[in-house]
Amino acid sequence: MFRLALRNTMRNKRRTILTAFAVFIAIFVVLVVLAWLLPVVDDMRVNNIRHMYGNIRIRKADYTKYEDVMPLQFFIEDAEVLAGKIEEMQDVTHVECLSTIYASAYIDGEMKSTMVYGIDPTVSNFTQRDDITVTGSIMGKDEREVMTSTKFLYDYNLKIGDNITIITRTAQGGTNGASFKIVGTIEANDAALNVDIIYMPIDRLSKVAHMEGGALELRVEIVDDNEQESLINSLKSMLGEDYEVVSWHEISVLYSMINIYNGMVFLIAILFFIIASTLIVNTTMMSVMERKKELSTMASLGFSRWKIRLLFIEEGTLISLFGGVASMIVSFIVISILNKTGIDLAKFGVDEVEGWGFSRYSYPFIEGYWYFITTAGMIAVSFIATIIATRHIKRIEIADALREDN
Repeated sequence: MFRLALRNTMRNKRRTILTAFAVFIAIFVVLVVLAWLLPVVDDMRVNNIRHMYGNIRIRKADYTKYEDVMPLQFFIEDAEVLAGKIEEMQDVTHVECLSTIYASAYIDGEMKSTMVYGIDPTVSNFTQRDDITVTGSIMGKDEREVMTSTKFLYDYNLKIGDNITIITRTAQGGTNGASFKIVGTIEANDAALNVDIIYMPIDRLSKVAHMEGGALELRVEIVDDNEQESLINSLKSMLGEDYEVVSWHEISVLYSMINIYNGMVFLIAILFFIIASTLIVNTTMMSVMERKKELSTMASLGFSRWKIRLLFIEEGTLISLFGGVASMIVSFIVISILNKTGIDLAKFGVDEVEGWGFSRYSYPFIEGYWYFITTAGMIAVSFIATIIATRHIKRIEIADALREDN
């Protein structure tokens, strides 16, 4: 029966190609959708940790309490020393000293409000990651040099090598300013960072803002999220009540949204699966139903109805297997190419959604088991559709079927 089923699939190439193509398209669409959407959601989580909160954020408790008025006096003293101690703790991979303040930039005789990030350019996530593009040079750790976002230069018609004056509040409640040379630009894959930002060496910013070598917060990255709570408890014991130690889950407005998005991705995948399954069912049933005369001829030649049904099921399974394997191969090739080239989500308006953690470029990727799960699911749908479509064989009248033109 298997050889006969295989011969039948080769005999009517048009019908075989049509049915296999339905399976091919169904699997291809589901895999590509998953490969595109899953990394986007994961990027939101990674970007929130790298550039906004860390796995754990450490501040002076009073700074958060009065954050709306930017109370610079509540800075963390000897931040680098404290960061070094925390980095020695088990499960900690990176501690970033960061000061984020609102300041004014004096440009062409006008004051422009902007965000200033005080970072350590030698180790910062804002300069040392693969998803960061630096043009020009990286600023010196304690030099009168700054870097900006590419958008900042564009918006204010500046270029690398220009000088700007930055004026900010100080920890003593006054104001202070200094002139800096723009030595480079930073363009991040994280769309939230592609706004008007000035990056300044944190040592220099602490001097301008009179924070005496301090930082406003520490962002701690860890190896395993499962160790987060125990590490937070250890940090609270070490630092005392003057410090606020919180996980990014507690402070990120996107944490619950990310969980919702994960659910939405799978709902979308299921929706596509159902739509694709409908295509497979319709194509498979049409393929079987249009062959009444053929199966009646087989019945008149002595084939039992059970054997005829088994033959059609084997044939349908073979065709769906051909389409499924071909789709797996093509999907893998397409997704691998897109993973190398990336997809520019700015064309879909991602740059307009600031602060959500979206990356501008998405690099589609999907774990290998999804290829097999999706393909097996679609083949199962085709198998069930063939079983349903061949049920009418029991009721067929051989003589009437032989007189039909099909």
